[in-house]
Formats: sequence, C-alpha cells, structure tokens
Amino acid sequence: MKREAICSVVLLAVLISALMPSTFANAETLFSPSEDPKTPVIIFKSQEALEEGTKFLASGGSIFNYKIFGQYVRAIAESGTKCLVLKSKLGKKQIRVLEGVHAGKVGWVHSEMVR
Repeated sequence: MKREAICSVVLLAVLISALMPSTFANAETLFSPSEDPKTPVIIFKSQEALEEGTKFLASGGSIFNYKIFGQYVRAIAESGTKCLVLKSKLGKKQIRVLEGVHAGKVGWVHSEMVR
C-alpha cells in the first residue's frame, strides 16, 4: 500500500512538471497602459464589456463605480501578471490569468496591455 502511494505521488509530480512548462512557456505579461507600474490592468468580462467599459472610463467615469465594476469587470490584475492569450481580435485579446489571486480567470484586455 505504501509503495503504491509513493508511485502515485511520483507519477502525479511527473505529469504536473510535464504540463506546467508548456503553460508558462507560452505565457505573456500584462502591463498597465500607464507609465506608473502600480496602475492595475482591468480585465473585462467580454469584448462588449471591454468596449463599453473603455467608453465609460474615457468619458471620465471611475472604475470604482460599483455598478460599472460588477457589470463590466472580471478582475483587476497587477501590472506584471503572467497570462496566456487565448484569442486575438482587432486590438483586443482574450486572456487567462496564470498567477496571483485571479489565476484561472478569463477575460478581455486591449492588445497593447499584453507583451
């Protein structure tokens, strides 16, 4: 029994190590549009939310408006957070966050925020 458990743990470790490098090898990094690296990156729920949220912010609206936050925003990530690009469309990218408190969340950002 003990030997089987050890074999299972070793097999699991081998599988994890085989999968992880491919995920992070293709990883890109989120960057804030601001010169200030402390400015977070807003990850929107959908392409439509990205467009509407961007219009709202451009017109002087605040991301701290809770109605808007809940309607459009999936997460707010720190600049420098690793992500995986799932789709690219005319100035927009769908990404999956790979690290931090929002790891696993999927949303949309402006293409220039991913490098």
